[in-house]
Formats: sequence, C-alpha cells, structure tokens
Amino acid sequence: MNIIFIILEISPLVGLLIFLLILYIKRKKQKEKTKIICPVCKESKMKSKSFLIYANTTLLAVEHGYNENGEYFRDDPNTRDEHYRCSNGHEFYVEFKNNKLIGIFKDENISN
Repeated sequence: MNIIFIILEISPLVGLLIFLLILYIKRKKQKEKTKIICPVCKESKMKSKSFLIYANTTLLAVEHGYNENGEYFRDDPNTRDEHYRCSNGHEFYVEFKNNKLIGIFKDENISN
C-alpha cells in the first residue's frame, strides 16, 4: 500500500493509471479463478454458455482499520448476486460475499 502513495507523489496521473492497472489485474485474476457453470446443465452433464442477465449489490459501509496487534483488517458485509441464463434456457444465480464465491444456485422461481 505504501508504494501507491509514493507513486501518487511522483505524478498524480501516472499514479492513478498504475493504481487502475493493479486493480484491473487483481479483478482479472479473480474472474479467472471463478468458474460459473449452470447447475442444471452440470447435473444433466450438458454443455452450455452462461450469460449475465443482471446483478444486485448491497451498499453497506465497510469497516476497516487496525486490530490490537497493529494488523490491517477489513470487514465487508456487502453481498453481490449475479443472475444468469445459460444457452439451454436455464436461469440461476451466483452469490458472492467479500468478493468470494459463496455458491451457485438454481433459480426456483423460474420453471426450467
């Protein structure tokens, strides 16, 4: 984190570009690790592509600071739900908390 502040002191524009690049790389690595597969197709051993329909995100305050041992902590209570439709017509949703995958679930409200 200290390197970001050093870069920002050198040139605000260069620092911002480097910061955005680092953020992009972190996001890309996270997306590469996360595999989204339709649960209905997975059960039926069918192949399909998944397409994002819409997403919901909570906007709660993130608590962060330093604990008693001086270590940084971040408690993010926000969740994100992403709703998908596969190429076979099934709908399902994916839940994330702290930007980590919680699970992939069938959408019981939709008849597939």
